[in-house]
Amino acid sequence: MGQSAVDVIDIRQLFVNQSIDLFGSVMFSWKQQQQQQQQHNTFNDDDPYNKFTKLINRLLFPSKWRILGLLVLPKFMLQVLNMSNIISAEALDQFAELTKQELTKRKRLANTTDTYDDFFQSLLNRCPDFTGKSLDKTADDETSIDNQMMTEEEVVANMFSLFQGAFDGHSLSMTFIIYELAVNPDCQQRVYDEIVTCFRDNSNSTNPTIADQFDWEQVVKLDYLNACISEALRLHAAVNRDGRVAKQDYMDETTGVTIKKGQVIQFSRSAVQRCPDYYPMPDQFIPDRFVKHNKHRLVDSAYLPFGLGRRMCPGFRFALIAIKLTMAHLLIRYKFVAIDGQTVLKTDPIVEHYTYCPDKLYLKIEKR
Repeated sequence: MGQSAVDVIDIRQLFVNQSIDLFGSVMFSWKQQQQQQQQHNTFNDDDPYNKFTKLINRLLFPSKWRILGLLVLPKFMLQVLNMSNIISAEALDQFAELTKQELTKRKRLANTTDTYDDFFQSLLNRCPDFTGKSLDKTADDETSIDNQMMTEEEVVANMFSLFQGAFDGHSLSMTFIIYELAVNPDCQQRVYDEIVTCFRDNSNSTNPTIADQFDWEQVVKLDYLNACISEALRLHAAVNRDGRVAKQDYMDETTGVTIKKGQVIQFSRSAVQRCPDYYPMPDQFIPDRFVKHNKHRLVDSAYLPFGLGRRMCPGFRFALIAIKLTMAHLLIRYKFVAIDGQTVLKTDPIVEHYTYCPDKLYLKIEKR
């Protein structure tokens, strides 16, 4: 924030930066490591945090030419150009190398007092190559998740899966939610009033702008905030396409359509979540659809921001905790105001094939 009462900010970049901090801490405890070292040089290329930051654009914001090539070029040409994936092999190698460097460092610290409580450490504790001992298993618990062992390569692969699935999903979701509240100021005011009331009921402070005592137990009580988040995620799917590969031939008896083994089946989450059969006035932001006394009207399986079933996003609970806490702390301190002409919808068909958000999105921000 500057000296003026009102500033203009790019909320897309704001939440990209927040995601870097959030997942750098959750994945690698980099903030903890910086505190232990008592130093951090933003311009130090050897700092893993900075290496991680520089990888963001290469891993999650590919060029339009690369996206277009993947959409229109035949397989053999993609192989020749080494473009079989939306993410370049070089960027993937850099992420793997960064993770392996962190693994090597923790091996050196294994017998010290330095401990880390993060996702990376939880995976390493299941890695015999890291712990130096195998996990005991019996025939009865062979398939138990609690007894699964991992190689170092599997640890690196899982770290990338977390990064890819969580980073962009969080930053996009936060952008969509704040945008919708900015263009629907009555809804934003209602959320603010709910937060202030909850805070005053759970704090000795009479100043609603001091929300340091907000915790998860309080945030879950914010029914209308939760409804606004759900409605924004319904309107704007951070991950728009789901895909599955058929393991065997299958014929649908209702339509007579046969799906061959190996075929990829894809569907659009937005098409489901904006279907008028499930949501009246589907293109309008109406959070009251999701308040507690209206939830019985929702159609099962018509809300898919995190997928459904056994293969739904494994981190959806953490994602909602992060989103709700961030929203509560932001909205009790700041008011977001829309700027004419700024919208999350774009007409660029290449970009919209993967996401429905521009690279930059400006809003006015006022300190309350």
